[in-house]
Amino acid sequence: MGDWRETLKEIRQQLVAQEAARKRLATEAAKQGYLPDGRTRQQTPEPVKPPARPATGRVPAPPAPVAPLKAPVRMARGTPPAPATAAQGLTRRSPAPATRQTLPVVPQAARAEASPAAQVQLRMTGRFRGRHPLPGPPSGSSSRRINIGIDFGTSTTKVCARPALGYGEDVTSHALNLDRSQSGEQAFLCPSVVGTQDGRLYFGFEAERRRSAGATVFDHLKVCVACQAEQKGRSLPGCPSVNRERRSCDGIFRFTRGDEPYGITARELATLFLAWVMRASRDPLPYELTGPEPAEFTYNIGVPLDQLQQSSALRDSYRKMTFDAWCLSSAVDQGLPLDRGLAWLEQLRSRELPDLRESKVQLCPELGAALVAFVASPTVRAGMYGLVDVGAWTTEVSFCNLTRSSDQPTVSFYSGATFRIGGTDVDERALRALYELWNLPLPLGPDPAVRACVREIRGQRENGTFGTKTLPIDKKFTRLPTLSTLQFPRDCVGERIRDGFRQAIVAAGEKDRLQSSWEGFPIYVTGGGRRETALWERLADATLVASGVSPLPPNEDVRSLPAAIADRFVIAAGLAIPLPLWHEAHLPHEVEPYRAPSAKRLPSSEELGYVEP
Repeated sequence: MGDWRETLKEIRQQLVAQEAARKRLATEAAKQGYLPDGRTRQQTPEPVKPPARPATGRVPAPPAPVAPLKAPVRMARGTPPAPATAAQGLTRRSPAPATRQTLPVVPQAARAEASPAAQVQLRMTGRFRGRHPLPGPPSGSSSRRINIGIDFGTSTTKVCARPALGYGEDVTSHALNLDRSQSGEQAFLCPSVVGTQDGRLYFGFEAERRRSAGATVFDHLKVCVACQAEQKGRSLPGCPSVNRERRSCDGIFRFTRGDEPYGITARELATLFLAWVMRASRDPLPYELTGPEPAEFTYNIGVPLDQLQQSSALRDSYRKMTFDAWCLSSAVDQGLPLDRGLAWLEQLRSRELPDLRESKVQLCPELGAALVAFVASPTVRAGMYGLVDVGAWTTEVSFCNLTRSSDQPTVSFYSGATFRIGGTDVDERALRALYELWNLPLPLGPDPAVRACVREIRGQRENGTFGTKTLPIDKKFTRLPTLSTLQFPRDCVGERIRDGFRQAIVAAGEKDRLQSSWEGFPIYVTGGGRRETALWERLADATLVASGVSPLPPNEDVRSLPAAIADRFVIAAGLAIPLPLWHEAHLPHEVEPYRAPSAKRLPSSEELGYVEP
């Protein structure tokens, strides 16, 4: 009951804020000499005299007010007209058919004082003005199929490809480098970012290269997609999609295009990014995978376990986003015009999703993919397992029970939860500690220089060079940070991860309350944060029945993958395996809660043949 009441209360507050903004805009326009129809007082024509009364005694109806002329707006085919707003000066029909009402046109100076909600409407309106025909879907021969696993992470995206065949010595997975200009082990870790410059979009490494040249780069798209779908997300540090009124992320990235404020949703950017990943993953495939004829491609995309729950707004958002990405994957490339990409997405908005059995794109649980090769080994014992995926921005915790019947493994997930805490929080806290240590003023709001410094700290921490190089923090003195600066942030983040671990295990206990089922269960850690042992080495202390915690063994059958980063491709390698080869899995909402056995009834004395005196 509390949920819908809070929703109604929030809606009322938004309506009141919008009405107040409208009145404030109209008042400001009047002060500057603007009339409600957008004209100044000097431009006001002489009043029209009423016509003389005709001989019949009837007075003709007064002429309808004429709205100021506007240039015609060309919109993409199938695009619905944008809703009228107070900043557009559009003519809106009132309930009475015989009257027309004109909203005020507000000058640019008055628009700047509008509420953030009104500014978002201004930024999001009138974007799809070109006619751009939709590209055709990707084509290929059905005689040879290749399955591509995409681990769409908050920080980096990892991709593996594998023939859609059964297990065999001649069937192997290949790690893919999406940008041929990159070399080394880092070339396989594509940044999950999108940049815009001069009205064009750039993806991955190209977006990062253009960051220093003035491009606007949007980070952590995956988290902002969840914020947009759920409308209750806690914003990440420096997030450009923060709604100032709600003080949380609303999934709308705000930037300027020329002199005009602009807005684009996280789902739109993530859709175009995944479309580029799909196209880029088809180009660098080795000949032994593709063969002489064009192959048909299918895609498994990893999603956190709790975001695949039944009747989830985020699950529906992922399905639409990945399907639209597949539809556009044949045409999305570096330097895509922003208006063209948005026009394509607008035309796809009304397209229905295909049946899951016929779709070329499947959503798969990330931790389920990490277990594909692990549970396929007959030496892995049945029982309870704890899984922790520590990423750069988020941490996912899950508990599952592995059973075997006729050598067919079945994994039942008892709980799954994603928490917005990860390795980058160590860098954020370390930066604040350095500002405090060196008595420097801490910048307020999203500062590009601060974000660059956080990335520098992260690079030094992962490379083991923190404390040996300077940081661009103090402009007056050259100072070296000490290693102890990282220890307290690591302890803080590790404690937050343990808190999430406790919450997830409590939820899992509702599915099985027998202590014998949990006694001595192991905990496995995966993800990029597994190298930060301080974040997870004390997870076993959170419960008395865990036997220990250790990294999840990587899949060693992935070719062209440097051994130094094989642990970061555990999920991508599992996603590359076709779904028919996966173990049988049950999501948390498919597992019945624990039911205590009914007490055994003892027979009465009469049933035993005794008669009480």
